[in-house]
Amino acid sequence: MKTIPLNINDLPTLIELSDKKGVRTKLYKLNPAGKKFGASLNIVEPEMAKLLKDKI
Repeated sequence: MKTIPLNINDLPTLIELSDKKGVRTKLYKLNPAGKKFGASLNIVEPEMAKLLKDKI
């Protein structure tokens, strides 16, 4: 298992997951928790992911 160290101040951040060949990818957004220390992971809708990738 791999640990990805992040500071809470680095959130929100985008996470891109892909298969071994890089053919299939999905974009997720890691958000800080509201009132407690923690984070939540949400999928980015395909339309929004396309717009974000075009800007990067």
